[in-house]
Amino acid sequence: MEWRNAQSGAGRTASAILKKAIPVGVLVLLAVARAASADVQLSIRGGRVTLVATDATASQILAEWARVGKTNVVNVERIPGGPLTLQLIDVPEPEALDLLLRSVTGYVAAPRPVATPDLSRYDRIFVLPTATPPPARGALAPTRPTAPVTPTEPVLHEPKGPRRPYTGDVGPSVAPAAVPSS
Repeated sequence: MEWRNAQSGAGRTASAILKKAIPVGVLVLLAVARAASADVQLSIRGGRVTLVATDATASQILAEWARVGKTNVVNVERIPGGPLTLQLIDVPEPEALDLLLRSVTGYVAAPRPVATPDLSRYDRIFVLPTATPPPARGALAPTRPTAPVTPTEPVLHEPKGPRRPYTGDVGPSVAPAAVPSS
């Protein structure tokens, strides 16, 4: 079997195409098998969570949380970390979220306006992006031009109230003692 490209006129055999396509197909299958090997079982009842996760990332667990709990999870793709195995039985929902999201910079969980027994207590979970570490010592940070700094006149904040003349005294005002005349 021969395949001919109409634009270039070059011929390629089916075996040459298969030789290139098979490694790509194997890689795709391995990636799918890796994702399929993650097992996440989650139930939410009355504000308590039961979670059994095997070789699942925090992102995969939160995707299941969003599906089961009808929760909108924002920035789930920014959660760092590899697969983990975790078993939580009848844990309060805030505690389960804290444990699951300990690797992120922070998160905000917005409660539902009306609590529903078989759904998550949270309507939305917003994952804060992980901060990038500062550059290593000795590494040159990229410089950007800055606007010239122009000095400004100092602002004098004067006390409110009646003004008293300065007498040179530092301490409280004391009347001089009478000196007996001799």
